[in-house]
Amino acid sequence: MPIIRILTEPELRQIIPLDVDAVKCTEGAFRALAVDDAVEMPPILRLDVPKSRGEVDVKTAYIPGLSGSPSKLAPVSLTIRSSAFRVQTG
Repeated sequence: MPIIRILTEPELRQIIPLDVDAVKCTEGAFRALAVDDAVEMPPILRLDVPKSRGEVDVKTAYIPGLSGSPSKLAPVSLTIRSSAFRVQTG
């Protein structure tokens, strides 16, 4: 099983520069999603967390030809910081 690495925003900014190539890549991804129907993206899975007046959203997609499945875990809360969430695998 592949190792999952969770990156912070500063780490992402260091690894992926925001330049013309990155913008073109992002543009192509949106085109594949909206126009070409090349991406399968199910509805967002939402888990309410009433105790912290928040929620956790899980977003994923299937992209033919990609060896993995992109996913995003997005905690949203008025009382919890996103660093409080940990992802376990296994």
